[in-house]
Amino acid sequence: MRAIVLLILAVACSGARAGIVYSQPTTPNAANVGFGFYSHTNPRPQNNYKHADNFTLAADAAITEVSWWGMSSVRNFTNLNNFDQFTVEFFASSGSPSLPGALIASQTFTRAATTPTDTGRRAPSGAIEYAQHATLTTPVALSANTEYYFAVSARCVNVSGDAYLWQDSDTFDGYTVLYNHTTHAWAGFVDTDSSFVLHAVPAPGCGAVLVAGIAGMARRRR
Repeated sequence: MRAIVLLILAVACSGARAGIVYSQPTTPNAANVGFGFYSHTNPRPQNNYKHADNFTLAADAAITEVSWWGMSSVRNFTNLNNFDQFTVEFFASSGSPSLPGALIASQTFTRAATTPTDTGRRAPSGAIEYAQHATLTTPVALSANTEYYFAVSARCVNVSGDAYLWQDSDTFDGYTVLYNHTTHAWAGFVDTDSSFVLHAVPAPGCGAVLVAGIAGMARRRR
């Protein structure tokens, strides 16, 4: 367990270039590996969703790097072979109850560019938990005390093959959101939160982490 926690912290705090300005990393509880939300860039015949989670920064920041954890649903592969690209997006919050509104920024990375790192943990299905990390080509300027949404989604090579599971974090506010590719609409979902870390420069340091906000609906599996 100590080695797992150290690996989580090492990925979340990687590099002296950027400090953490928001953090809800993957759960250190190995029994919860394999709990996550489906999240896809392209429509699928099943698990036809994109997922997002809300957050609020304590201070203004220009986000330069993002980290998250995920895995395959293991229809065919225990690794990430069915996913060739990952897209990260930032949305403004809109409405009551809160849902993603205007798209602030969207950047797409090849799978290799997210440097997938095997954490050594496995879901009961045999799925490998991967820590993923991407450096944004253009920093995303965000304001303090303002609710936003962060989304990460995978493009499936075979839309009838493995689904991508964005691994849960421990619970922060328990509210996330789901975009249905069929209805083209977001909806809220109260359950748990997704694992991600936001980094910014100038770096406030790894200890300067914040707490989060509010988000909508996806079916999770283990």
